[in-house]
Amino acid sequence: PHSVRVMASGDRLARAGDGIDHVAFPISAVVVQARNGPQDPMPLVSGMVGGEGFAGWPAILGAPQWPHEVFAVIAGEVVIVTTDDLLAAVETDPELLTLLLRYLHNFTMQLTQNTIANLGHSIERRLARWLTMFHDRVGGDELHLTHEMLAMLLNVRRASVTDTLHVLEGERLVR
Repeated sequence: PHSVRVMASGDRLARAGDGIDHVAFPISAVVVQARNGPQDPMPLVSGMVGGEGFAGWPAILGAPQWPHEVFAVIAGEVVIVTTDDLLAAVETDPELLTLLLRYLHNFTMQLTQNTIANLGHSIERRLARWLTMFHDRVGGDELHLTHEMLAMLLNVRRASVTDTLHVLEGERLVR
């Protein structure tokens, strides 16, 4: 059993510290995971999930609580499955567990690459990377993202996003 939830951009799917009672498989939505540190005014975004994966992976590792916030960046649908139902399905279908763990491996690679990019790349390269990742997940050339949302994803001021988009437009990489 599952349900389909339509999410708007900015809708929260999970809050850090809450019990993991469900997992979400995005269909047309794109969600990100983020975490606020004690000194961070803005959440630090570490990963993105679209139709290739699921949010709530700590549940299959036995974690009782969400370690991060999860919210929609691109509006759309997600399939919600209770954690109990997912864990029961994994017990009866080892191939399902293998697929979920393969996804988790790929997601940890994304987290590693995001960390490397955030520490060592220019804002232009980081923004181009995020836009490419979104493009891969939405199935089209039109991305419905605000400068404010991009600023949050990059952990920069909104004005920096505007300036950087102008640079990318000047290079004919985006329009």
